[in-house]
Amino acid sequence: MPGFISNHILRPVNEGDPYVVFTIWNSRQDFLNWVRSDAFVKGHAQSGSLPKEAFARSNVLQMHEVVQDSSRVDLEPEPHGGPFKLH
Repeated sequence: MPGFISNHILRPVNEGDPYVVFTIWNSRQDFLNWVRSDAFVKGHAQSGSLPKEAFARSNVLQMHEVVQDSSRVDLEPEPHGGPFKLH
């Protein structure tokens, strides 16, 4: 997946809190290209690596832009992309 950097699955420590799937992309456009791809549809149709508790609530998509990264001190933030629109 062009632009994909990493994926983290965060398990809650408090009962009732949600699992968090945290992905990092090189750019907003790389992320948009992925979610609009056949690979995205196929990958989510075959997903089975998370425990059933991860699906106890409905999914919520949040998108954030990195403005500072301690591992990339030379990072130049992209211009503010505005509201997220999948389509």
